[in-house]
Amino acid sequence: MMFCRAALIALVASSASAKEQGAESGPFQILSCDMGKGRVLAVHIDQGVGYYSFGPAAAPELSLAQDLRDISGTAWNGIGRSIWEDITFENEGYSYRVWYAIDRLVEGHPTDGGVAVLKGNQEVASLECVKGTAEVGGFGVSDGFEAAGLCWNPEVQRFEDGCD
Repeated sequence: MMFCRAALIALVASSASAKEQGAESGPFQILSCDMGKGRVLAVHIDQGVGYYSFGPAAAPELSLAQDLRDISGTAWNGIGRSIWEDITFENEGYSYRVWYAIDRLVEGHPTDGGVAVLKGNQEVASLECVKGTAEVGGFGVSDGFEAAGLCWNPEVQRFEDGCD
């Protein structure tokens, strides 16, 4: 248990919080990875806007930029084997739920990530990053939302206005 606690402290300490970075500093990387077949998934938050890009780096198939108040995100609840967060973009009847998970119980803390595409409540695609290519910015979802003045409300399980 001591190894897990020390590893978690080191992992979290390596990623500065929004307040340490300065709320205006951004951007806050959520996930960047190789999706195979020449495609890249890149998601970040900067100055209250969430950015999603999927496809070839030079000419993405889909690029979205949306105000964070129009995007849902989930903060890590502090429980479980993995540190994880997700963020969901909506576009023309489809939802793009981008997620990442950092395994805090395995030496080296392998990171996975991907995107689930839904039409309504029906999953139409689920794509994972090529193993070993997922790069995350620590608590990028939480830090990005907080820098935009939105706080995680555990009672309703969402980010909302009114940070104290």
